[in-house]
Amino acid sequence: MTCKNCGYENQSGVRYCQRCGEYLKPKATLAQEIKSWDFRSLAGSGRRDVNIAPLFTAPDSEASVKKHQTPSPVDPMPDGRWYCPDCGTLNAASGRSCKNCGKVR
Repeated sequence: MTCKNCGYENQSGVRYCQRCGEYLKPKATLAQEIKSWDFRSLAGSGRRDVNIAPLFTAPDSEASVKKHQTPSPVDPMPDGRWYCPDCGTLNAASGRSCKNCGKVR
């Protein structure tokens, strides 16, 4: 993912930029996009005999992705300091774990 703040090309799996600590907004999956839509304004959606839910269900593949997801990689800066890929905290070069969330480097 490319950081919109500094333009650094981060490895996949990180939530925060490894050069500036900026939050990287993940791209929404099709299932997430569909879940965000509001169907209450559709004609007939409030009636008891109308059910539109089966038309828009998608298999929940997020659970299987999270189970097999690899740990977030740490990519230290040239001076050794590193931003935590899970919480975005700047850590010292000597730090073996994140001082905010405890992620092991």
